[in-house]
Amino acid sequence: MFSFEIWQRSINSTEKQQFHLAIRVVSGFMAGIIFGLFFGESCDVLIPVGDVFIKIMQITVLPTVVVSIVSGIGCLKRTDARNVLIKGGSALLLLWSLGVAAFFSMAFAFPYIKEAFFFSDVRFEDAQGPNLIDIFIPSNPFRSLSEGNIPAVVLFCLLLGFALIADSRNRILLDPLICLKDVLSSITLFIAKIIPFAVFAIVSYTIGSLTFERLVQLPVYFISTIVLILLLCSVVLPLVVRCFTGS
Repeated sequence: MFSFEIWQRSINSTEKQQFHLAIRVVSGFMAGIIFGLFFGESCDVLIPVGDVFIKIMQITVLPTVVVSIVSGIGCLKRTDARNVLIKGGSALLLLWSLGVAAFFSMAFAFPYIKEAFFFSDVRFEDAQGPNLIDIFIPSNPFRSLSEGNIPAVVLFCLLLGFALIADSRNRILLDPLICLKDVLSSITLFIAKIIPFAVFAIVSYTIGSLTFERLVQLPVYFISTIVLILLLCSVVLPLVVRCFTGS
């Protein structure tokens, strides 16, 4: 009973912290809009501040992804790993497909705007697009980690996690990884306290740099985004969960 009360108290404390953080983020967002509208292009001085905050918030992203995937899969049993591979892979492919469909469907929500342009006889070099093989296949995992190629890093972590399942000595590696995951979570919670300031800085110079014509077009973006989020959260995602859980 005592342990259950402690667990319940910790959950309530976490929910309160998340709620307070959400309130501060919304407050920072609204303050950024007001600040940007009043001071306009003078908000450009906040660009370095926003860049610094973004880089700070990205400190623990990649290490957390690596540690969480490897430790999470490595702790599974073989039967559970098979179910995760089949059901989790199917759900992941379905969610990716929904994300791609939602991304391209957003283009139909915006009106076509024809703008004038000046012809310039300048020869541009052919820009090479990203190499999809290097992005998704980790031929050099350390290079993928340094360059932040998340798909390649995830694939490497999945292979490493499934390989640890079959090794009887996996606890030697998993126990430090679980401890490291808890440490990274503590760092992330500490860094999360600066998110409202980052939102304020980014929104301020974004709104301040907008022209009146672009500002008038923003309601279309906000309305279409809200409608798409409500559609995904209230209809699409519940159907996906029901298909894979049966409840």
